[in-house]
Amino acid sequence: MRNNLIIVMLILIGGLIAQPGGFGPGMGWNDELNLTTDQIKQIEQFRNEFRKEQIDLRAAMQKMRIDLQELLRADDPDQKAINSLLDEIQDKELTMNKLRVAHHLQVRELLTDEARAAAGRHPCC
Repeated sequence: MRNNLIIVMLILIGGLIAQPGGFGPGMGWNDELNLTTDQIKQIEQFRNEFRKEQIDLRAAMQKMRIDLQELLRADDPDQKAINSLLDEIQDKELTMNKLRVAHHLQVRELLTDEARAAAGRHPCC
């Protein structure tokens, strides 16, 4: 029973793993979007800030997952503590998703109408 609980929890946690997002320099879009040097610099700055925030959130989630594993391995798992930690992990994932969308919109604001149209044709936009 305990092993089944651990397996179910690990499957659920797997769905919470953050994925990188955003677009711009380094993604092979410079030619397609005809970005200016200033746009590229601004997008790179936005992306660097975004990535730093992502790293902090991912690190926090990884620590929480370690804590969750410890709770799940306990002889008498504390359901309330497990649920609380799952809520915290989910909150971090939501923050990560909001950050990803904010970054995406921030970059799109720098684009010309023509570049926005070209970016909008890309599968991730």
